[in-house]
Amino acid sequence: MATVRAVSGSRRGTSSNSITNFNFINPITLEPFANWNDDFYVFNKITMPYLDIDTVIGATNVRSNNCIDLDIDLKKITEEIAKYTKLPRTSREVGYLAFVKNEITKKFNNNNCSDKIEQTVLDETVNLITENVIESEKVVLGKSDLETKIYIVLGGVILITALIILTNKNK
Repeated sequence: MATVRAVSGSRRGTSSNSITNFNFINPITLEPFANWNDDFYVFNKITMPYLDIDTVIGATNVRSNNCIDLDIDLKKITEEIAKYTKLPRTSREVGYLAFVKNEITKKFNNNNCSDKIEQTVLDETVNLITENVIESEKVVLGKSDLETKIYIVLGGVILITALIILTNKNK
């Protein structure tokens, strides 16, 4: 267990006070971070967009709380891993990203997100199809309505013409 110490100074001398016990384990080596300034800095930089880190109790918590954000995070991490694998000497970063991806995947699976996302996609598809059908019916009904009005007007003209002819014959 590594201990982080800070020096509180006075004008006469210094005294060492233990600020916090740092017991956060490196997820790759499963040992405390060997080089706090370098190793933990890189770990924190890589994981900060995705994880909240509590260094006091040595815990991590996935930031995203809904399935869509978890899915987006998984896609971003996959792209970052692909980017880092093309660079030399980035196995540490890739390892940290793999750790984050594992944590997010656990939360994604525990929340049954794949089924929820699939259901959302199906619901949106049904809504789009319904809207298209309604628009198609409006177009058809509009034409049908126009044809009905034309038939009524033609029928009225024929009826009036027939009445005029009949009244002229009777004279």
